[in-house]
Amino acid sequence: MFRATYRPRRVLRVTIAATAMASALFATAACSEAQKAISCAELAMNLTNDVSDLGSVLNDPPAARKALDNLQKTLNDKTKDLDSDDAKNAANGLGDVITQLSTKAANGGNLSASDVQPLINGAKNLTTICVK
Repeated sequence: MFRATYRPRRVLRVTIAATAMASALFATAACSEAQKAISCAELAMNLTNDVSDLGSVLNDPPAARKALDNLQKTLNDKTKDLDSDDAKNAANGLGDVITQLSTKAANGGNLSASDVQPLINGAKNLTTICVK
């Protein structure tokens, strides 16, 4: 009777061990892909926060320039971690928009919501690429 209750436990232990080993192998293989997705998602989240910060200082050119500098820094820091060509292209497009907006703010011009809309669209596009 002792053996009858012992075997199901043994089978359960072996099953759990095999499942753990398979999970570890899968996790190791998927780890690099997961890290790439996380890097892309972090970039999209950071850009969204920076764009939000920019939106609150549109009528203050010096503050807008500082917010745009933060956006560019975030983009430069995180783009090197991207592996996807689509994500890199989207990030490069965002960089171009940031440069245009920085030039306008540097010349003393106030930024409007319509000026920032391409930046918002680019960030959304990057987010969409990252989730694929």
